Amino acid sequence: MTARLLVVCEAAADFRTASELADRVLCADISWLDEGLLASVRQWLAVAPDLPFVRWDKLDSVAQEYGLRRLRPRSRFGGEPVRPTPPLRTRPCNSRPSSPVSEASPACS
Repeated sequence: MTARLLVVCEAAADFRTASELADRVLCADISWLDEGLLASVRQWLAVAPDLPFVRWDKLDSVAQEYGLRRLRPRSRFGGEPVRPTPPLRTRPCNSRPSSPVSEASPACS
């Protein structure tokens, strides 16, 4: 029986890292499994022919397409749902907090 695994990440490099790590863990924890048998016991679930992983921003649409419940994790801190963090306002380090941010401000030294 082949196990189908889905990797959720942002880029191909993340997929390579995650899949290689998963393969190492599988081989280390299953005594009869070695690299030669991996392809016959696990398969990476590809949602597109050229994409062996799912990007985080596509996770909900993939779940809907496959008839699955919402897959996105629901993180909580102190029992409260996580809210998006607003972008940080940056200002030059040599200006006072009350001064407006300017493109022409000199760089920090």
